[in-house]
Amino acid sequence: MTNPTNSIIATGVDLGSSEFRMTYSDDGQAKEISMPAVAGSDGKNLIVGKEALQQAAIIPDHFVVNPKQLEFTASENELMNNKHKLPYKLVVGKDERLRVDLPCNGKVISYYPGGFIGSILREMKKESQGPSGKKTPITDAVISVPDYATELQKNHVHCSGMSAGFNTKVMEESVLAVTYHGLDEDDAVKNTAVVHLGQTLTASIVSKNEGELIIADCFHEDNACANLIHKDFVKRHAPELNELYGVNILEYDKPNYIAPDAKSVMDDKKRKEYLVDKSFPDSNMVRRKHQLRRLIFNGVNGALPLLVEGKTATIEVNFEDKVFSQTISREYYKKFRKVIVNQVNKLFKDTVPARKFLKSDTDALVLLGGLAHDRKLVDMVGDSLNAIRKKMPPTDFPEKVVMKGAYALADAITEGGRISIPRPTTARRRKPDSSSPVVRVKRELPTNEELCFIKRKRFVRTALVVKKRSGY
Repeated sequence: MTNPTNSIIATGVDLGSSEFRMTYSDDGQAKEISMPAVAGSDGKNLIVGKEALQQAAIIPDHFVVNPKQLEFTASENELMNNKHKLPYKLVVGKDERLRVDLPCNGKVISYYPGGFIGSILREMKKESQGPSGKKTPITDAVISVPDYATELQKNHVHCSGMSAGFNTKVMEESVLAVTYHGLDEDDAVKNTAVVHLGQTLTASIVSKNEGELIIADCFHEDNACANLIHKDFVKRHAPELNELYGVNILEYDKPNYIAPDAKSVMDDKKRKEYLVDKSFPDSNMVRRKHQLRRLIFNGVNGALPLLVEGKTATIEVNFEDKVFSQTISREYYKKFRKVIVNQVNKLFKDTVPARKFLKSDTDALVLLGGLAHDRKLVDMVGDSLNAIRKKMPPTDFPEKVVMKGAYALADAITEGGRISIPRPTTARRRKPDSSSPVVRVKRELPTNEELCFIKRKRFVRTALVVKKRSGY
């Protein structure tokens, strides 16, 4: 809804791990735009969104999937120590900031993670204006960041929003959730516990300090919630995948691995020589594992909304002209709900930061839904946390609690005043096209001829660089 005094159109942006979401008002109706969190180079231009997602399965070393992870990793050393798991080249610049080197127009260009975020936001803004670009452009944006983001990281996101053409305000997810539910105006609530069941489980304490909301404590864990389902699916079906594609997906992206025709584990130098010298497809072992894992990840993500609705979903992975098909039953997902709740319980009982979180003197509990807005899972986790911490009052979950990110941002405060965007009263879920939906994902590797062409181009480019540096 347009602000009556300042004629400002505001949007809420949720920087997700798998996709970015933008909510805004168009003629009094809440509209949403989502775009895959993927950006990279096709060799000539920087591309983002769905096109980038398709290209990333073919040339993963040219694309960054989940730039949010690069921007908000707690430790740069942690990323650099695990850079062998990333298909692209990760470096630290002279300014001690992480960069990604990508080939573009015959040369290597360095991009900061914030540059990828800004490019995706710019494309989303363009999409919101319609094909003709005649719609009133969105001027203000409130962007959510994880509670554990540092001031420097928030500043990077602010710059990304400004580069996309927004007057940007950056706020933590938990602060937005508290504002959304009006707990900031409730005098009886001084400390609010907020648990976000996203791809990364985050628990925070939001306190009032002289009228301002601050995050007093924060704890997060990557190996929970959605990641558990992806890992379990891969582990269960690894033998079938290995037999079908000849890929041991459980050894995904290890720095030292045993090649199909090698008798011992190779060091990094020999591994690189092996990747360069051997012929297709063995020379692309890491690439193939990355592609196959990404396809399965996309398939499971597509199946989640259907499973949440109580339906059975079939995942079909078409890879190298071979089809892997697997049905996920709703009974399996129901069992996995309990697995997730048990994992959350374990974290809050056994981990020191989580135990501290539960012992805090909180007046209210807010659960941010994730995992395809599974209301049942949110209720189960809420009851479980209340059972662990008896002092916390009973949870009351109106539908809006399971709304994640972008919806909560709608009620955020911008410099132009309070921007009110209509909130949905029920969870929005994608409706399946049929009673027995199938989630199909298909990608193909380059042919031998295409691969040789790619190698030849890279060799010529490398030779030119060496020649230039040598001064000949």
